[in-house]
Amino acid sequence: MKIKKYKTSMFVILTLSLSIILLFQSNVFTSQNENQIEQSSLEENQTVVYSSSKSLFEPTLDNLIERAQFITVGTIIEDKEFDIFSREYKVQIQSVLKGEAISKEIVVYDKVGRYQLDSTYVLFLGYWDDELFPNRIHTSIYKPAIVEITEDGLVGYQEFIENHTDVSFIDYINNSLGIDSIQMQAVTVQEQAESLQELDQFSDHIIRIVPRSMNHEHKYIKFANVELLQIFKGDGIDTTYPLALPPSIELGKEYIVFLKENEATLSLATRNGSVISVDDPEWTDALEYLDTVYPINN
Repeated sequence: MKIKKYKTSMFVILTLSLSIILLFQSNVFTSQNENQIEQSSLEENQTVVYSSSKSLFEPTLDNLIERAQFITVGTIIEDKEFDIFSREYKVQIQSVLKGEAISKEIVVYDKVGRYQLDSTYVLFLGYWDDELFPNRIHTSIYKPAIVEITEDGLVGYQEFIENHTDVSFIDYINNSLGIDSIQMQAVTVQEQAESLQELDQFSDHIIRIVPRSMNHEHKYIKFANVELLQIFKGDGIDTTYPLALPPSIELGKEYIVFLKENEATLSLATRNGSVISVDDPEWTDALEYLDTVYPINN
């Protein structure tokens, strides 16, 4: 059977060194013009750094408003460690100035000490989704542009807030020509399939594997070198590449994995339920279903 080479999901590779990218972005303002993503990759399984355009733009407030996918006024209600360099800041949204909020709370990934608990900020954000992260991933599109709203007025990036009150600053954003610009939107992930049949429909590849060693471990991801036991659907995967899997996986245990393909990369078909362990109660039903639907591949 033909085995195609598939690399780990672009977004998953990005999360492997998210902290490094957060550090590099601290003095870079990128555009998302023309819905283009430019990538430069290092060696296989190393960091892939993305910018949103082929050119850099002057970091003016108007440009920032235009380039942001999401602008919100929000209060930091939780500060949790992501890794030794960066944090997960949970933000309670007070108001949305640009874009649409998918929930009343979002998570912003940024450097240690970037934001303070119980403080309120105007946030200029980009975002993306990945099946291995529990929530949408938000990051600042221009790191120096910290604008805090305090009882005494605005505090932070002087080039933006000079001569502004909190009210006039928000009014300026709302009336900016760039407020209606539409930037590249993140692909919405499927949270969970309602049945095995639907999970099958979401999947381009369904395989049975055993993780044999770990290439890299992350808070939400384990990059595993796997043994391919069985191909139910699709052309299989090249096991010379590590497979990005949830952190709950264990070495030496069998799993059925449902994967989707996107431009020669692979990711889980859904955020939840795409990896079934031999110990899970769904294992027997899943195996019987797959053996019935894909008997030729067994």
